[in-house]
Amino acid sequence: MPSLPPNPVSEWSNYFESTISKPLHPLFSTLEPYLPKTGRAADLGCGVGHAVVWLAEKGWQVEAIDGHSQALKIAESRLSADAKERVTLTQTMLEDLGLEPGSYDLVVAAYSLFFVESKEVLTSVWTTIRESLNSGGLFLFELLGPRDDWSNDLLSHDRVEVDALLAGWEVLHFEEVEQDGHTSQGTPKHWHVFHVIARKVPSSISRHPAINF
Repeated sequence: MPSLPPNPVSEWSNYFESTISKPLHPLFSTLEPYLPKTGRAADLGCGVGHAVVWLAEKGWQVEAIDGHSQALKIAESRLSADAKERVTLTQTMLEDLGLEPGSYDLVVAAYSLFFVESKEVLTSVWTTIRESLNSGGLFLFELLGPRDDWSNDLLSHDRVEVDALLAGWEVLHFEEVEQDGHTSQGTPKHWHVFHVIARKVPSSISRHPAINF
């Protein structure tokens, strides 16, 4: 397995501990009206499992995927006995994703895609995600904008590049946020983030050109 990407703030173990008490991101409230009652989801870079817990408690089957064993152990520890029956834990890097085509009703990549090692690799990961979704499946994700404080160390995309990635998708929610704030550990940070919820449209009406950055 490739080495874990560097955390731009601190050690990963400290990051995980600092996020356990954080609430589920508001983007999931925006997602909720679009969700079927139950389904199958993959959470890519699940961290300590906020979305995993939320979905499993709703009755969803969830594959929790992260490159760090500590994250998966924490996520598992937060599940009720009933919810735990519906969750599969998978330790792998996003670069090595092996998602089965046409198997998911939802893919979540919350604050994880920009840790992929290059835009070329992200193109491959993106294709894997798209193919893993059922027709009408939902995709929730974030990407960093070029003015984010982490843009020199992690992947960032401008609006044109984000629009290119979304060609052939039905965009249900798109929000570009740029503001001063803090990391989960209280470090001051300038954020420039695209928050997106998109739906995979049937291939017969989709136009999904090659992605070139």
